[in-house]
Amino acid sequence: MDFHYSRRSAQHKVSSSPSSAARLLYPDQELAANQDYVLAGLGIWMVASPWLFQFAGSFTPRWTALIIGTLVVLMAFENKLWPSRYGQWAALTLGLLLFCSPFFLGGYHPPQAAANAVTIGAALVGWSGWSLARQHDERVAAGLSSRL
Repeated sequence: MDFHYSRRSAQHKVSSSPSSAARLLYPDQELAANQDYVLAGLGIWMVASPWLFQFAGSFTPRWTALIIGTLVVLMAFENKLWPSRYGQWAALTLGLLLFCSPFFLGGYHPPQAAANAVTIGAALVGWSGWSLARQHDERVAAGLSSRL
């Protein structure tokens, strides 16, 4: 009985830490573990971008960058504490809003502001879409509901 117990705990220890071979076969596992930090980094970039690209004097691009960037950072940390796919949907929605903001809001006078919003918005959409697709694949592999 003791032998069975020690064998089971040893198996659990092996499965909880992936080997280097597993990391080579599934490189996106490490990225997935840090996905919220990437989202937080994109949000921090958006908050800092009005001063980095010298458009802090333009009202619409500055406030769009500050509001959406702050929401992305808050959502990333919330998703790190309480993981759910709804956080990724929120990041995808914020990315779409950011991507479309130069086209719908107007007033993006410096071209750097519009290029930054479109680029970071596309990065948010791409990163969140990848994360949602990955979560979907994991749920299907586990035999759970295939709905996102």
